[in-house]
Amino acid sequence: MQSLKPYVPVSQAPANVANYDGLLLRLGARDRAAVEKHVAVCEAEPTAVHVTLWKRLACLLCNLAPKAMQTAGQRAVQYFAADGKYRRQVFAMEDLRDGVLSVYMVDVLKEARAAGVLRGPVGKDGDEVAVYRNGAAADGAGVPMTVTALTAANTTGAPDYYRHMVGWNRTVVKVTLPSATATPAQVEAVEALCALAGSAAAGPA
Repeated sequence: MQSLKPYVPVSQAPANVANYDGLLLRLGARDRAAVEKHVAVCEAEPTAVHVTLWKRLACLLCNLAPKAMQTAGQRAVQYFAADGKYRRQVFAMEDLRDGVLSVYMVDVLKEARAAGVLRGPVGKDGDEVAVYRNGAAADGAGVPMTVTALTAANTTGAPDYYRHMVGWNRTVVKVTLPSATATPAQVEAVEALCALAGSAAAGPA
């Protein structure tokens, strides 16, 4: 079961993170050091595609779930939103530096289909689905993505940074991107799903 830590309400919502430097200011010393080490390794790669994508998604998720961030070493970053007097994990971004970047989010499959953002079955084995972007072509063409629905049954032994999100019979949606070759359309598709997850998390709070 996920450990819930109370937070102190503030009179104003945290300001949006505009860039990577702003994101670092939200982190404690230990978490900031982990992020900086991870980013430094990514920056040493032949191109800046990977590190640019990581920073872009990291800032987006920080704005969508602004209550707290914490790291799991250099493997992942967890993002939390308010949930009454506690906090609830909404996202995890995993980057094992193996060519794939994964975003785990609260289950918004129903909302995504209703909004026309998602089409096709989502399987427990990483089925390819079509994810629509804002302003998608009139012919209905979507962006093929790998989206997986994760439950307690298929996350046995999974890392704590997302396994705790499936407690109480909840489902987690995992979306994967190639970290060095993701197209702009694929990135925008992930951002559309994240926006839905952020809105879903903010509603009950």
